[in-house]
Amino acid sequence: MVEVTVSLLLKCQCDPAVKKLILSFDEMVNWWLKQAGNQKFKSYVSFRQAFYKKAREKFKPWNSQHVENSGLVAFLMQKRGLANKKLSFVLLSPLTVSVQKTKLRISLAPRKFGFVMLTVKNKLQREVLSLLEDQICRLGQVFLTEKWVVLPAIIPVDLTQKEAKLISRLL
Repeated sequence: MVEVTVSLLLKCQCDPAVKKLILSFDEMVNWWLKQAGNQKFKSYVSFRQAFYKKAREKFKPWNSQHVENSGLVAFLMQKRGLANKKLSFVLLSPLTVSVQKTKLRISLAPRKFGFVMLTVKNKLQREVLSLLEDQICRLGQVFLTEKWVVLPAIIPVDLTQKEAKLISRLL
């Protein structure tokens, strides 16, 4: 069994709560970068251990996965010397996102959700969304802006079969 990733790039429309998350994600990343200052970290684990408890406390209203992902983005930005860039996106853990027909439901905080309406333009996009909604394939890390979303669908493929049924559905 192998896994094939098919990523969809879709236009989208975010509700006000999700737009607020996108703005807050930039704030979270900048907070991590400010805490790190000029310190150099060899691994994300050491970076996270240094600041996660404070970050979790500061951004308590948000789902902890968003705090975690903002730390990862901050670590990667620091490592690549991109610390002063303005962000207008959020990197979402698949644990916080579910596909519901042509919309995404995003967990913002305990029992609080935001929604993103997707613009679906063809059969392939509809089929991949259907596979994700039915949980036939897994969702990867979602990259979201106010206007676009990248949805990676991780599809299991059994190479011992003559025909890969899931892949055939997409072709």
